[in-house]
Amino acid sequence: MRHTTLRAAAAAALLTVLGASAALGADATGCSGAATSFTAGDAEIMTVNAPGPSATQDDPFRVDFDGTVTWSGSTEQVIQDGSWTVTARPFSFSGEVTNSSGTTEADGEIVPNDYLPFAIPGLVLVTVDLVGADGAACSASGWIQFTGNPLASPAGWVALALTLLGALGLLVLVRMVVRTPEGPVGQNRFGRVILGLLTGLVLGVGVALLLVMYSVIALGTMTPIYLVGATMLVGAVLGLLPRRLPAA
Repeated sequence: MRHTTLRAAAAAALLTVLGASAALGADATGCSGAATSFTAGDAEIMTVNAPGPSATQDDPFRVDFDGTVTWSGSTEQVIQDGSWTVTARPFSFSGEVTNSSGTTEADGEIVPNDYLPFAIPGLVLVTVDLVGADGAACSASGWIQFTGNPLASPAGWVALALTLLGALGLLVLVRMVVRTPEGPVGQNRFGRVILGLLTGLVLGVGVALLLVMYSVIALGTMTPIYLVGATMLVGAVLGLLPRRLPAA
């Protein structure tokens, strides 16, 4: 996938979002196109066009991980000897565009599970950039919702395990605060703060992943980061709280 034509680059770049903008629906800079998603049983799910009103956060392009996506697109200029980049924050991957034939049009079919190791349901903001050696470019971004049951995915079980582990850690901290210590009050407070930060981090990551997979919040926004920060703050505060006084 490092040396590829415009056709292969577009497929690898998931141009299912070709021309979709995050807030205004389908809109494109330097290119246009359309895509249709299908279930594993070949039932049509939905179609997005550029320009068009879909692929927003409230109306994302729904994709079945085990299904297919057919797409077609064109660029305003010939893009040759350049690169493509796909960003789904905080992740990014890229490759090369050769396009020796000099075409400005391409179409094809994408099978999502050919590009991802396992199903990861959820709502994600995807940005696609194609840039040629002479500066010709195509840029697009839009919201994709991968459908499916999060707990049917290994990623879902990892998120659930992190959530339970983090919650258990916070319960241990609470017990430390309310239980009368055997030693001097405040002993190991620094250790409790570190434990609070770590358990808050684990809990926040687990909860954020579950909420993303259930499409309650979206990957690619600041919300998951704020959530992790909030749980770490709760953990740190629990670590700082004074312990009960020992019995006289």
